[in-house]
Amino acid sequence: DDIRTEFLDTFDVGAEVEGMVTKEEFVNYYRNVSSSIDNDDYFELIMRSTWRIPSNVGFVSGKPCTRVFVTHKSGKEEIIEIVDDEGL
Repeated sequence: DDIRTEFLDTFDVGAEVEGMVTKEEFVNYYRNVSSSIDNDDYFELIMRSTWRIPSNVGFVSGKPCTRVFVTHKSGKEEIIEIVDDEGL
């Protein structure tokens, strides 16, 4: 219960603490998170991986799955999708 409360507290701003996350609080929280991330693809990766949001663009399955941001020795960066990730 303490972990749940701590998680919800990260979204609450101002004096009103209602024990739930409103759409406005969610958007404001992630607006602040996104401002600290230089790469839009990496931010999208964080959002899709954290909330298991499927993608209809560029991914094979369109189902929720794990995605990782990979930086190769050459310096090339890309997002890799791990298909059939249940149980990881």
